Amino acid sequence: WFYEGAYQLAFAGRPSTVRLGGAYHFGRFDDLAALAAGTAAEVRGLYSFYVIQDLVLLQLEPDQPQLAAFGRVGLSPQQDRSIVHAYADAGFSWFGPIPGRAADVAGLAVSCTQFGHAYRAGPGAEALAAAETTVELTYRAQLTATFAVQVDVQRLYRPAPDVTGHRHPATVLGLRVEVSL
Repeated sequence: WFYEGAYQLAFAGRPSTVRLGGAYHFGRFDDLAALAAGTAAEVRGLYSFYVIQDLVLLQLEPDQPQLAAFGRVGLSPQQDRSIVHAYADAGFSWFGPIPGRAADVAGLAVSCTQFGHAYRAGPGAEALAAAETTVELTYRAQLTATFAVQVDVQRLYRPAPDVTGHRHPATVLGLRVEVSL
């Protein structure tokens, strides 16, 4: 079950949207605190909350932002069953970064994921870091009215360790193709 409310406002004279929301999952989850103590148990239900702020920084024409910023924060307080306890990210979107390509978007963001205490205390999780940071650079090119391609590069710092127990920064490359019919 997801819920979200949004409020549009002017922040420092610029268009902005604030969204508050959350989710509730009615399913069963491993009790990570019990697993850390060596027993198997399940718990029911998992909830989380978030807040998102979108802000236009530069706008040359109404309803056509050129540079925008965003920030998000999420929290899942039930650390006995949630792998991710807290999440935050922030970044910028540059609309029409290349002259003559107004529908293209470039983006730069950084995110931080904090893992829950019970998850980090569980079996086999001794080498996990408390948090993981990612920097992302993306570009979405609108090639025709119905076809777009997006490339994405992410760099993960302090990711989960490999099978030898070593932690190495990782680079993830992505490609997304969009077709609108």
